[in-house]
Amino acid sequence: MPTMIGSCQTVNSSLKASFVKTVINPDNKGWYLIAIINDSTIQEKEDVVVDFKNQDETKKISLTHYSKYDYKIFDLSGKDVTTSMKLTGFLFYKNSSVIFHFYNPSERELKEVSDWQPLTKHVDSLMRLSRDLIRKKF
Repeated sequence: MPTMIGSCQTVNSSLKASFVKTVINPDNKGWYLIAIINDSTIQEKEDVVVDFKNQDETKKISLTHYSKYDYKIFDLSGKDVTTSMKLTGFLFYKNSSVIFHFYNPSERELKEVSDWQPLTKHVDSLMRLSRDLIRKKF
């Protein structure tokens, strides 16, 4: 069962030099999942780019440790859309994996959901969906 271990609502590039840059088509709404395999045997990378064709894909990357990187999300034109994503964070998962996940909400959800806190009904159901997807795909 995945366990929440942190979030990345803001990025402070003054603390970390390397990024995981995720590129998405903002028209593809839903959950995005990236499994991060912590592997101390690999050479540390400057930046890692993860390119999604659609949100149904899952990606796996190997890093020396997930916490050594800042995480940013970009649209296809290169515009930083990190702040428009919701429920961005990390889940600890089996075999030393960490899942970086975020939700790209629809316009309707942005209008109807005013409180994106974990205990609200809508957000709770979205988090259950995320966990179900992780169980199926990883």
